[in-house]
Amino acid sequence: MCPRRRWLPPPAIAIVVALGIAAPAAQAANCPGADLLPSVVTVTTVKAATLCVLNDERAGRGIAPLGSDAVLERAAKAYSATMIRQGFFAHVSPAGQQLEQRLAPYVSGAQTWDIGENLAWGEESLATPRAIVGGWMRSATHRANILNASFSEIGIGIVNGSPAGSDNLRYATYTTEFGTRTGATAASSAQSGAARHVSAAVVRRITSQCARIARRTRSSPAARRARAARCVSKRLRVAAGRRR
Repeated sequence: MCPRRRWLPPPAIAIVVALGIAAPAAQAANCPGADLLPSVVTVTTVKAATLCVLNDERAGRGIAPLGSDAVLERAAKAYSATMIRQGFFAHVSPAGQQLEQRLAPYVSGAQTWDIGENLAWGEESLATPRAIVGGWMRSATHRANILNASFSEIGIGIVNGSPAGSDNLRYATYTTEFGTRTGATAASSAQSGAARHVSAAVVRRITSQCARIARRTRSSPAARRARAARCVSKRLRVAAGRRR
């Protein structure tokens, strides 16, 4: 059976600082670090606080919590860094790479999957987990991703700086990658493991190369996705083997 994507949410982007409005207080009473500004020292606490606030929003509506996934987290952190470095803010990179291509290591081998993405950046008090999640909850598309009961896993990538060219500690850019998979195969698990042994830059290069190869084939979108996923899986295993 060819892999099948069940649903890809519409674009969900928030520039918290650019909106010029204070985000409402999100549920964060029991989330240590929810009011911290991200930094090299606090980023681990801030990521945990962001997940805590997101899961509080879900719990308040009877939705199961999200669990962290290492592959999604690598993709999220890499994309936040890429947006800052290249000075853009969008779900599609200037090179044309889309969400499904960035998450190829995650969806490879699954029979069906759901994926989604929320983006935001903020300055000082608007760059804390409470403010970022509060801003997302004000937006219908962001809120839909956060409260999507089909999502079971998440990767959170937080990097200091902004796509507007500000790279100091007053700013932070957030990417959250949401996902769930059904019928994931052993090959998918092996690919996810391989992805952890290569750099984010190599993962991006491989997924872009495989996407270009797949686009050149005359076949259905599902078949092209399947070919791209197989290509990524094979090349990641080779790259991981070279590093060991």
